Amino acid sequence: MKKNLLLGAAMLLTGLSAAAAADKYTVEYIPEGGEGQINYLLKNMDTGMTLDSIVAPAGDKVVFKGEVTDAFPGIITVNGKTASYIIVEPGHLIVNDAEGKAGGTMYNDMLQVINTRAAALATRFRSAQTEEEQESIYADYQKLMKDETFNNADNPLGYILFISNASGMEAEDIMDLVNKHSSLKDYQRVQKLVAGAENKLATGVGKKYRDFTITAEDGTIQTLSQYLKEGRYLLVDFWASWCGPCRRQIPVIKELYEQYHDKGLDVLGVAVWDDPDDTLEAIEAEGITWPCILDAQRIPTDLYGIPGIPCIILIGPDGTILSRDQQGDELKAEVAAALAKGM
Repeated sequence: MKKNLLLGAAMLLTGLSAAAAADKYTVEYIPEGGEGQINYLLKNMDTGMTLDSIVAPAGDKVVFKGEVTDAFPGIITVNGKTASYIIVEPGHLIVNDAEGKAGGTMYNDMLQVINTRAAALATRFRSAQTEEEQESIYADYQKLMKDETFNNADNPLGYILFISNASGMEAEDIMDLVNKHSSLKDYQRVQKLVAGAENKLATGVGKKYRDFTITAEDGTIQTLSQYLKEGRYLLVDFWASWCGPCRRQIPVIKELYEQYHDKGLDVLGVAVWDDPDDTLEAIEAEGITWPCILDAQRIPTDLYGIPGIPCIILIGPDGTILSRDQQGDELKAEVAAALAKGM
């Protein structure tokens, strides 16, 4: 997740710049190319409402026009896929995806400066020779995003930074930011992030697990609680077949299962955000032998405030969460420590 957040930063923030101070805006979008007729949309990033729609031959420049009272975050989509995040504000903004450049108005130009700094960190990250060096660079990236988000929390620039990097923020930081800048609560997506952060804090280490129920297409009902057995620990892996980091944790979980199953550890997979058929194919391909709840979608991830996967949770015999969000050697260490105490 760290690599995806950092290496994706330059692309995520590309095309954000601007100028002028009138009640009218123009967004000139120059695409990379393609074939056939293309459907371009300008949308409100927060509400998802479409502000303008243009159908044009592939490669043709398109121009969105309108009026704006207060600047707000926007998205340009190309045939339904997000192409550029922008700030819709008075003036003339040019987004040149073909050259990876943008230019124009106040908030967008500020974001372009941040984007340049993030891109420099991404370049350093790619050339880093050690994991320790990568960790240090990623910490610099986190500090940059956190500082700039806090500095701009009362304008659309802060909102875009917040939404773009929330999955890499601690729940405490999310709550702190929103509590200090109440205007953020006006955004719909921020309200969802706050709910997620609250749920994550409520299901952290030391808290009791939350039960959930999944009903399959054939009517079969499965609950988390049915896999909790008296006197045994339960390692719950929230994952998806398409998630590379999830599948890289499967050998780790296999090792733990083989080492500790006879000593009181059970494992449960919970497939989220995935197609059941794809999950079943991955289970067979990976040789997973423990049970898995299919097609859970967002039910458990909303309940536990899980912004990204894999998310692995260890639940003790009394229902207390003993470990959360650990992977690799850290996960092995926490499982070993928990079972050692229970023996």
